Amino acid sequence: MDDAFIDGYSDSYVNGVLHLLSHYLTVSTWNPQQAQSLPLTNGVLDLATRTLRKHQPGDRWTWQLPFSYNPLAQAGPVTDWLLEACDGFADRVEVLRAWIQAVVLGRTDLQRYLELIGPGGSGKSTFLGLLDAMIGADNVQVTELKHLEGRFETSGLLGKRLLVVTDQQQYQGEVSVLKSIVGQDRVRIEHKYKAGISSERIGALVVLAANHAIRASDYSSGMERRRIFMPFAHFVAPDTRRDLHQEFAPYLAGVLNWALALPAEQVTALLRETTRYAPSLAQAHLDHQEKINPLSAWAREDLTLDPNGFAPWGMAQRNRSRDGDCEFLHADQFLYASYSEYCATHGMQRPSSVKF
Repeated sequence: MDDAFIDGYSDSYVNGVLHLLSHYLTVSTWNPQQAQSLPLTNGVLDLATRTLRKHQPGDRWTWQLPFSYNPLAQAGPVTDWLLEACDGFADRVEVLRAWIQAVVLGRTDLQRYLELIGPGGSGKSTFLGLLDAMIGADNVQVTELKHLEGRFETSGLLGKRLLVVTDQQQYQGEVSVLKSIVGQDRVRIEHKYKAGISSERIGALVVLAANHAIRASDYSSGMERRRIFMPFAHFVAPDTRRDLHQEFAPYLAGVLNWALALPAEQVTALLRETTRYAPSLAQAHLDHQEKINPLSAWAREDLTLDPNGFAPWGMAQRNRSRDGDCEFLHADQFLYASYSEYCATHGMQRPSSVKF
């Protein structure tokens, strides 16, 4: 415009041009062309051929990985650290490798979430930092369970690729929003200071990290079948810890190559049938389940499996006469009485017979 209008032009003229251009260039339906491709800072990677091309406006990406693609890059010390953090279990490393690929490619169709449980200094934060560096901080939302189940928290999840849920204190509340996000159900979206409520599917994978087991109030199979439990028990003394976030930064492109080298069908198997393809997690998963679900602990402690046996549901009547050591009558015969006795012995509130 400076070259075209020698005598100058007004500010209103510039605004008028911008206003007209907004009508010409507006895209009413945003249809990203993202099938089998991945955006990086130096171009778009074709996942099928592993070739890189330039970015194009028609791709309509709203995000990208925050580093350049390098087909020759190696993962270096990252895989060595993962094996150390997993106490030498290679099958657990493969699960984390599959998870990295799932996060990068947005595999929400798996309907699974990763639960990292372990004491401080065991590597949970380092792995979360690795995921953050891989996917980019702009594509990550961090929250806590008590906030996630709140009123406005879900509005910040729109457009994110990864949801990191941290829990410093032992949580024992509702997880309905978490279950809806992982299960790809529509979630209520309400923006603060804005009118109107909508429902959206959140396109982010979920990682939950805590020092202690999460004792949610939902004992249904809905959460259990979506959980991938990953223990972090390899404690590193404070005087021997390194700045792994800075140390791993040059190897992000190599980690991408390492993760993408895993076939898609193997990723699906590892993350949907985890204890089958990662047998070292089978017993750890059962032990963890007993910590978070009193029904599982009761079944392990008080029940004996007899394929041809029968046990009546029964009622739970208190032992008013106090004969014997039982709080409830027929605790050795009726299932509900047995569970009520277990709850009384362990100082827990028993559910109603209908909920049980």
